[in-house]
Formats: sequence, C-alpha cells, structure tokens
Amino acid sequence: SIDFEVELNGYLNPSTHDNLTGALISNGHGFGDTIFKIKYNVLGNDGGTFALALIPFVKAPSAAPGLGNGVVEGGLIAPLQINLPRDYTLILQTELDALKNANDARRHANFVNLVCVSHDLPFISKDLSASVEFRSAVGTDAGTPAVYTFDLGLAYLILPNVQLDAGANLGLTKASPDMNVYTGISARF
Repeated sequence: SIDFEVELNGYLNPSTHDNLTGALISNGHGFGDTIFKIKYNVLGNDGGTFALALIPFVKAPSAAPGLGNGVVEGGLIAPLQINLPRDYTLILQTELDALKNANDARRHANFVNLVCVSHDLPFISKDLSASVEFRSAVGTDAGTPAVYTFDLGLAYLILPNVQLDAGANLGLTKASPDMNVYTGISARF
C-alpha cells in the first residue's frame, strides 16, 4: 500500500520561440530535475472498482543550467482511478503545489487537475494501452499564466514490472508549450 519513487528526468532539449517573429528566445539541453515521491494507497490497493492514493513529493534542483529554476519545490497529488464498463479506466487527479514565483523569490500555490480516459488495445497487443487526457495548471502567481493541454499517450508493458511510455502533450493556450513529445520507462522493484 506504500511505495517510494524517484523520478529522473532524462535528457531534455527544449527551445522557446517568439510567436510573432519566430526568433529563438531560449534553449537548453541536459538532464532535468529529480523528483522524490511517496505514494500511499488509501483505498483500492491492487484491486477493486476504484483506487485513491496520496502522493507527497519534493523536487530537487538537479537540472542542467537553463532547464530548471534551481529551487526546491513540492506538493501533494491525489489521483482517483475508477474502472468503467468495457475495460475503460477513468482517472481524476488533483494536485496542489508550492512553487517559486516567476518574478521574485516568494512562493505561490499552483493547482493542477486532469481527467484521463484509457483503454487497452488488445487488437494490437494485450499489453498495449492508449490514453486521452485534458490537463490544467493554474496558479496564484500573476506572472505565471495558466497552462492547458490535450494529451495523448501509449503504454506498453514489456515485462510484468516494466512499462514503456510514449506520448504527446498538445498546448491549448499561448502559455502552453505547442507540443511536448516524450518517452519513458517505469520499473517496479
């Protein structure tokens, strides 16, 4: 009912361009910050129709120059998973973060919410699933605009405790990145 997680953000190569001129504003490359999490399953541990967890986390500023803000940040995530008819899964997640302000050293509250629907793709492989998600991140810092994304993902279970992930997050507002493509691997020990 409890696990400890270390999230290592792999190699990143982001670039930001001006919307009007297309000129390069910033770019960087290297490895991202490290996030430490503890997940406690409150309800539905490894079975049942629904599951609820609490996940406190802390971000350690380990990112390469230009990729992170260099400060410790953290928060609490509360995901709720509901098993729907016909093997669909609904995830409702809310998160409260304590983040550094964009223009000064003070902190602000940031609220992240998502709604995700996923389903296995047995006609391709019994170990492959796809997901569609809407995500919002809205903070109380006037210098940090709201971010809304529409996300698509695939997950492939290559071993009982090892999963490959790939997807794309598509920005829905000017403050959102236009597109963030990702891959990843998760292993349970």
